Amino acid sequence: MYSFLMLIYSVSVILGIILLPYFIYLKISKKQSKIKLLNYKQRVGFGLIATVLVSALWMSILPEGKPLFVRDDDQKNSAQEKEKETKTPEEKPKIESGVVGESLLANEDIRKSPTYQVLRVTDGDTIHINYNGKNEKVRLIGLDTPETKDPRKPIQCFGREATAKMTELAENKNIRLEFDKTQGERDKYGRLLAFVYSKDSKNLAYEMIRQGYGNEYTYNSNPYKYQNEFKEAARKAREENKGLWAENTCAGNTAKPAGTPTIQPQATPAPTPTPASQPQQSQSACVIKGNEGRNGKIYHMPGQKYYNKTNPEVMFCSEIEAQNAGFRKSKV
Repeated sequence: MYSFLMLIYSVSVILGIILLPYFIYLKISKKQSKIKLLNYKQRVGFGLIATVLVSALWMSILPEGKPLFVRDDDQKNSAQEKEKETKTPEEKPKIESGVVGESLLANEDIRKSPTYQVLRVTDGDTIHINYNGKNEKVRLIGLDTPETKDPRKPIQCFGREATAKMTELAENKNIRLEFDKTQGERDKYGRLLAFVYSKDSKNLAYEMIRQGYGNEYTYNSNPYKYQNEFKEAARKAREENKGLWAENTCAGNTAKPAGTPTIQPQATPAPTPTPASQPQQSQSACVIKGNEGRNGKIYHMPGQKYYNKTNPEVMFCSEIEAQNAGFRKSKV
């Protein structure tokens, strides 16, 4: 409809431009036509009136602010542009990072970094991973959990629980690493030093501290990236009596051996006599050395060939205890 009206208007204007000079020419030459024509004034007036009427009709139909000559393609393009302008651009979902709730989440760069499979968990703050095809130990920065593998010390309070928690969080799972230049890539034992993140981007050291399975640890008074966040997590866990901070576990004193009661009972029962055939073993009697290597879990008895050369990761008090833990006896 718009194009049709534009055509009528254009034809009217063109006819007016063409016929007006012709009528003037007829007047000047005083030629007589066989057909009776309108006189000059009538013809000019009629042409002007027709042009004005058509223009008025056209302008009344023309939408306000619309150009006089617009092609259909231009109209479609203009409509599409207006539609785009009215649409609100879709915002990308914001990726949360930092401390969110009771977790410390990785930033976007860490989430895009490579993943590594955890082969096994040594204890609450040390894991083994497949790092570029090699079995590498990783010591988690900023975390210290009760000892379970130090041959010089008994298993400390809440040590087994911390190891079990790290096993739950990491063993046989894919993790991401974040290194901290302030701590170096490796420690003096050759272990990788890194922050470890789970598949859902949670910082595992922060998780352990916040839930009371370990404490914040600054090595050699050298501040690290998330030191403030870790210290705050430890403070909250302590105030909430979580894990090793609870009165019925360690009350924060992990140096004592595992199983040592924190609160003494009001009545101490008489000790149960131990049969002579099964004397009670002390820590000094735990002389069997356990070690984990490429050949699996192996324990060495005093007098065996490699006993004195073995740097144990765990000590056992009996062969049955070692075998129950999955270790086998050295062949030599």
